[in-house]
Amino acid sequence: MESTVTVLPPSPWDSLKQSEWPESLTALATSITKRHEQREMACALKRGLEDVRSGFTHLCLRGHQSLTTVVGAASTDPELASFFRVLQEPTSKLRLVPVLLRVLKGENTGEMILDSDENEAERRARSGAAAEQSPVTEEEQEAAALLLQGVCLVHPASRTVAAHMGAVETLLGRVVQCTSLATRAALLDCLLTLQLGTHGWPAVAAMRRTRGVRTVGALLARSRDAPEARRHAAEFLLLLLRHVAPPPEAPAEAGAEAGPAGAG
Repeated sequence: MESTVTVLPPSPWDSLKQSEWPESLTALATSITKRHEQREMACALKRGLEDVRSGFTHLCLRGHQSLTTVVGAASTDPELASFFRVLQEPTSKLRLVPVLLRVLKGENTGEMILDSDENEAERRARSGAAAEQSPVTEEEQEAAALLLQGVCLVHPASRTVAAHMGAVETLLGRVVQCTSLATRAALLDCLLTLQLGTHGWPAVAAMRRTRGVRTVGALLARSRDAPEARRHAAEFLLLLLRHVAPPPEAPAEAGAEAGPAGAG
């Protein structure tokens, strides 16, 4: 008995290029693609945050690289940028600012891992390994500063959040203490970004309150034997004067502080 093979007729879509698809089909494909990209972004944020919180240098740096890729994607795609901003709202569990500030403060972030799927034995094992965790390195702080800068550029409201969480004071402290020129440059760039636009006014006020411009000016004066360090400090002060506007309620006071600092 001979078997017969049924050959289906070709689909009418096979002969159409994507540009010739019906509008409804194109809209559906676009919607599915965007939802997939959003899920990928949320998953990448979760994985990156878990690595950054791990307390081990190699995982932290891997996490920063992953998160930087996410922020980079958000900075080039308006729709992903909109979704990223939603993920950075106060009620979100995927907020970057609090975790990055913990890294910049040099605090152990391992205890911040909270996974509802993790059993009690795993949590005890994780906490028992805390003593073996690596101290926060300047490389991690540099990565965190660059990432915080990117977050604040994509999501301007994060500047206000970071300022209220003590970012200005933390960054200034690290600028004075760090020994790596690359790390110091990243810290100063981040500090400048925090003060841009109306969302940056709380950071501007914090700079004035902590005499931050004088701190950088003093760093400029102390770095006579390090041309790169002097250049970074001088660029920061020049960009600050050119691009950062003081809050409208106290323009004179901000200018009074900038004057002596620039002279230093």
